Amino acid sequence: MPVVHHLGIELAEGSFRLAEIRATDGYPVVLRCDDVETDRTFGFSLLHETPDSEIHAKAFLTTLARLVLSKPLFSSRATLVIPSGSAVIATIPIDAALRKEERRAQLAWECMTLSAMPPGTAFHIHTKTISRGGSAHTVLLCAVPRKTVEFLSTALRHLTLEVTDIEIDHFLFESVAEQVAGNSSTCALIGISPGRTLVSVFDGDRYLGFRAAAHMPGEASRTALRLIRDILYPSGAAIASTVLYGPAADEDVARRFRELLAVPVRLLRPLDRLAFIAGSVAEGARSRPAWFYSAALYAALKGVSCAS
Repeated sequence: MPVVHHLGIELAEGSFRLAEIRATDGYPVVLRCDDVETDRTFGFSLLHETPDSEIHAKAFLTTLARLVLSKPLFSSRATLVIPSGSAVIATIPIDAALRKEERRAQLAWECMTLSAMPPGTAFHIHTKTISRGGSAHTVLLCAVPRKTVEFLSTALRHLTLEVTDIEIDHFLFESVAEQVAGNSSTCALIGISPGRTLVSVFDGDRYLGFRAAAHMPGEASRTALRLIRDILYPSGAAIASTVLYGPAADEDVARRFRELLAVPVRLLRPLDRLAFIAGSVAEGARSRPAWFYSAALYAALKGVSCAS
């Protein structure tokens, strides 16, 4: 029987969160869910300052080691999850006539301009094509400073762990939502946290767009609907299903979206769908809010799926 293990570690605001999953013949079981509070908000801009600060780097490594090494591990491989707020994410036009080197230079310039990072900062860059026109393409740009990626990989190596991937939280949930929605309908993924809403829309293999905006208390639903309309306007498509995630997304919010959109709405809660190795592990995980370990669990699930 093939057996694979994988760790998901989320660098969230105020805490680091870990989930370890074992899959036997493709059947996943949660072995561990743990978290540790941080005295610094490593999940946002401080994350990119940490590689250059001995004080911050020491605090980061000490906190991460306290989490990872507090119990025995079965896995030697981990996926890290960082917040969307710590990445450069923007929708930009690209001249269709640019050569590969020129396109790369434009993307690097966009990253520097949007991030206000020091001159010469190198980035790990990923793009998704939203539309192709005659003279220009529209793409979604996602980027993280290379020094941050290298620091995180080195930090995990010190703990004898190999980083197989570094995910941006919204796009990790997006990969889950794509599986939930299938290839036959237009789906909106909505992430809701206190004060901020993120939306992306896709239709099978066709990516329609991403938007993010701040919202006032009680305005998350209206904000999400506005962002969905902004994304859908050029295509004329209509939403057929919706997937929700985030600390401010609950059953009441899901019910509100069902009423507003008149489409099926799914709330991503992996704790409700996974088996646990022991009752004590399940009790510990469920002592936290239902959304708390979602990113770490989905990262671990993705890891065992890729390794199977």
